[in-house]
Amino acid sequence: LLGEDKLNLTKHYTENTEAYNLYLEGLFLLNTRGKEEMKRGIAFFQMAIDKDPQYALAYAGLADSYSLMAFWGFMSPEEAYQNAVRLTEKALEIDDTIAEVHSSLGFIKMTHDYDWGGAEKEYKRAIELNPSHSISHFWYGAFSVFMNKFEKGYREIKKGLEVDPLSLIINSHLVDALRVSNRIDEAIEQAEKTIAMNPKAGITYYYLGKAYLQKGQLEKAIAAFEKSVALRNFPYANIALPYSYAKYGETEKARKIIHEMETKAKKEYVPLAMYYI
Repeated sequence: LLGEDKLNLTKHYTENTEAYNLYLEGLFLLNTRGKEEMKRGIAFFQMAIDKDPQYALAYAGLADSYSLMAFWGFMSPEEAYQNAVRLTEKALEIDDTIAEVHSSLGFIKMTHDYDWGGAEKEYKRAIELNPSHSISHFWYGAFSVFMNKFEKGYREIKKGLEVDPLSLIINSHLVDALRVSNRIDEAIEQAEKTIAMNPKAGITYYYLGKAYLQKGQLEKAIAAFEKSVALRNFPYANIALPYSYAKYGETEKARKIIHEMETKAKKEYVPLAMYYI
């Protein structure tokens, strides 16, 4: 190994063992993509920062938590992204040579700023800094798929899996990358493999439901969305479920869910507009 590759293996981001352990706890909870787990993860990242205020990785993890809470509909985007931008800027101020920080900034530019050129630049910089950072490959792949560069996106997501083959998040998102590439049967097969790895993977059932929906198999789509809601209660699954019920002719069930979400929105943030699209 030469140059930056060697540096990435030997560089220490904190000398505080307690801060490092708190960061790992936060990262584990973040990667569940569950609302309550991510909220707990935010607390762990903040505790890591409290232990070492110069711990750039912890700022990046906290920024990702806020960005993903907004992305999945668990938190108001205005509040979440304001925090994410502030934290990413702080991380860059501490150390602008960390892949995770540039990856975090790329995600903000992709999902909030809609700055496609800026997002791609940050993802490429992240991979340049650390070619072994699985999430950078994954997010760059997801970005490429979104930009209709399906084969490039697929390759990048697979690179992420080469680094971390057991990643629930990357395996799950590969399902959707295959689906939008119109490789539906492969998407369903990938979902089944991922569920075999983790039967409680609510996010995987959500993507499986989308694949069945695109294939026109409504009963299987409904079953998958119901499972996703039961396991993780993803807002997007809660949106897809009444849509599927309505297509299947179960309009009363669809209305019931929408009414429940309207009631819930009076007490906490719900991406309510999505239910009327």
